[in-house]
Amino acid sequence: MLVFHSLLTVVACARPEQPCPSLPVDPRASLVLSSGLGEGTYAVTFATTGPAETCTVTVGPVLPSDAKAIPGAVMGPRTQTSTTCRGLDVANLNLDGTVAVLRVHGTPAAFTVQLAKDGRVLGELQAKPDYTPDRCGFVAPQVPFAVR
Repeated sequence: MLVFHSLLTVVACARPEQPCPSLPVDPRASLVLSSGLGEGTYAVTFATTGPAETCTVTVGPVLPSDAKAIPGAVMGPRTQTSTTCRGLDVANLNLDGTVAVLRVHGTPAAFTVQLAKDGRVLGELQAKPDYTPDRCGFVAPQVPFAVR
């Protein structure tokens, strides 16, 4: 039997009824996709300053969970993802196994991103993330990205 222990400590914050976790979190912007990316290869053009990077994000087939059922737990499907992007990575999956979030490397003041599949542009974005820390001191701006 495999047991995981959480090493989560809590630190005092301005609002004691909502304690802050003391987890190290890199300050990186997250592109929250309005529609999940399913199986296939997506062409990505990403630019901060200087020349744009052209790369791919590949999402494998969505397979049923191979985990044993745990009473009361939600068991989502599984998939494999890969990317050739230096400026972005896949961060989160939806419960249906599609990609939900792409995360930006570093803390660029502004960036542009275009996402396409099979030559069809699915979404374009110009963003200037707000890196203001939240009440717990974390810097993790959420940038909505409309994907068709």
